[in-house]
Amino acid sequence: MARTYVSNKIIYIVDDSDMILTQVKEILGDHFHVRTLNAATKLLALAARGVSNPPDMILLDIEMPEMHGAEAMAKIRGIPDWFNVPVVLLTAWNSDMLLEHFFTMGALDVIHKPVIKSVLINRVENYLKLSEYVRKYGDGGRRYSID
Repeated sequence: MARTYVSNKIIYIVDDSDMILTQVKEILGDHFHVRTLNAATKLLALAARGVSNPPDMILLDIEMPEMHGAEAMAKIRGIPDWFNVPVVLLTAWNSDMLLEHFFTMGALDVIHKPVIKSVLINRVENYLKLSEYVRKYGDGGRRYSID
């Protein structure tokens, strides 16, 4: 059955690989408004300048030359208007210990490269729906973290 979910949600894809940016944009572009950025520093510049409202989700590569994804995510979490933006990491890494570290920093999930179309669409849709639910109904005052 073909998926028909179409949304006005805005997703930023941040990756230093033009191939990944193109692939992910092609997959998600029919469903969401997608903006691609080839460096985390560009994402943070947008956030710091307040040029745009926060996106509804960020897909963030972990391994980038100018700034590591973990550093970028920590900085995003330090910007009040962007604190609650869901961040899903994109990576070819498969280290459980490293991935656990990213979860404790606030990553919502990790999607492994090469990206599988159905996995990407399903996870993005589900996390956006969950994020909308939490915005609408709150989280009961709970903060979810692993200490």
